[in-house]
Amino acid sequence: MKTQTILNIMFFLAWFVFIALLIKTGAVVTTYTISLFNSDAAKHLYFDMDLSMYLSHSLMHYSILALTKVLLFSAQAYVAFLVTELLKDFNLKNPFSQTVVHLMERICFSILFIAFLTVLHNGHIKALEQVVGVGANGSDDAYLLWAAMVYVMAQVFKRGIEIQNENDFTI
Repeated sequence: MKTQTILNIMFFLAWFVFIALLIKTGAVVTTYTISLFNSDAAKHLYFDMDLSMYLSHSLMHYSILALTKVLLFSAQAYVAFLVTELLKDFNLKNPFSQTVVHLMERICFSILFIAFLTVLHNGHIKALEQVVGVGANGSDDAYLLWAAMVYVMAQVFKRGIEIQNENDFTI
């Protein structure tokens, strides 16, 4: 009973994170659009995200960074959505199912996409820092570790399905 309660709380939190990331994505898109007409908006793109130095340097680099942020936030929202789907379909009586494995693999590949985008984003920031002298903080790069962990869990669940099927045949 305790485990089901924890899963229900996690389901609620995953929905909360999903909605928060969608709002964050929408806020960045909105303020980016406004900043094209009013450059002061680039200073307050989203809470502490100040990309005004990039806008003053080059509209193209500013747009690339803003697009990368939108893609990162959107991909993170997608992962949160997949987690809600995983928790919605998760059955404690029969946890090893093909649906769970499929969702875990999709989560893994989505996190790998986020890791790839993060590497591109950080590389772009480093290049701008060296060429122009405009510096900023890069994104977190722990996504590869998270993707590896989810992939290992998916493989464990896949093996659990095989064992469960073997046990069903022996009975």
